[in-house]
Amino acid sequence: MAFFILTGTIKKCQFATEKQRKNTIEECRPSSSCYKFIDAEDIWTSAVQYCELRGWQLVEIEDFDELVFLQGKILGHFGKHADQIIEFWTAGYYNRTFRDWMWYRSHQRIQFISLRNGVKVSMWALPEPNSRNTEDCIGLFNREDYYMNDDDCFIKRFFICEIK
Repeated sequence: MAFFILTGTIKKCQFATEKQRKNTIEECRPSSSCYKFIDAEDIWTSAVQYCELRGWQLVEIEDFDELVFLQGKILGHFGKHADQIIEFWTAGYYNRTFRDWMWYRSHQRIQFISLRNGVKVSMWALPEPNSRNTEDCIGLFNREDYYMNDDDCFIKRFFICEIK
């Protein structure tokens, strides 16, 4: 288990102990979730299973502030690497039955427009989503400044697990 000192309090991430991978990072947000950035690449369904088998979930980004927090941690630990493709899977996917983007575990429709200081902001990179009928999963993509990007679920990517 990891302990993080945040604004004078101790917050314990409840991630089960396991052998740490080279670039696997744990971060906690005050009064919120803890995140584990997994440096192993896998397809979206396998990323979901990896997190769930450990009692976690693939990250569900609830608002713009959470997105900004994750962007900062990714940039701080992994960088932008414009010469490479780096993307982190989230729990977002396109539900063809409801014809809408949803979070996998909570089954909630994704709110892509968020209010920040009274201004509406989008969590999608522009011109996303551009689906092309094969891009049904949502990742945070380095070439899009780690804003939300729809992508092919069968491409292997890094991923972010979350525990609330």
